[in-house]
Amino acid sequence: MYLALTSDHSTPHGKAAIQSVISDALSDQTVFSVTYFASQPDPGLFFFNSVELFYRALGAVHVHYVDSNTSQIDIEQALNASLIHLSGGDTFAFLSWLQERSLLDTLNRLARDGKPFVGVSAGAMLMTPSIESAPLCGDKNEVGIQNLFALDLAPFLFVPHAEKNQQEIERVFQLLSQKRHQVVLCTDDDALVIKNDEVIEFGTPLWV
Repeated sequence: MYLALTSDHSTPHGKAAIQSVISDALSDQTVFSVTYFASQPDPGLFFFNSVELFYRALGAVHVHYVDSNTSQIDIEQALNASLIHLSGGDTFAFLSWLQERSLLDTLNRLARDGKPFVGVSAGAMLMTPSIESAPLCGDKNEVGIQNLFALDLAPFLFVPHAEKNQQEIERVFQLLSQKRHQVVLCTDDDALVIKNDEVIEFGTPLWV
């Protein structure tokens, strides 16, 4: 697997993590394509446009946009892209629409077959066993989703936009009382890359 988990793709370490995944997973491709999964519809493409420019600067020839309103046929075609980008936003709403469209198993299989995945904030949390860490960065379950199990690609829980102070660490233990997984706290400039079974740190992620 080739995974990049970031809080912000545009920070120095966030960008370096993504470049690392691209250079290893797509080393034989001088140009590549990206499919951007939006956490929620972005009618004006405000968030998408900046990410499209980011990937085009790295060599992407096409950047496809997908959200909960995209047809199943268009989603299936978009999954042929070289790289999958899971956007930031509302983590609960994101997981909810992926569940409703039965996409979790498909995305999991693609990642395990070697297609590189980039997750930013909410998208990074989706690549872990569950999104139960989402309230730690302010997300609220306003969609009422019951099943918080996610893609289960990374063997830990992820907290983006972290301050890594004692109060935040105490909240980790309070919220995640069952302590089934390690939790990693990442500031906006921290990132992690998973290459097969190796976890590579960019910046100084804090493991709890």
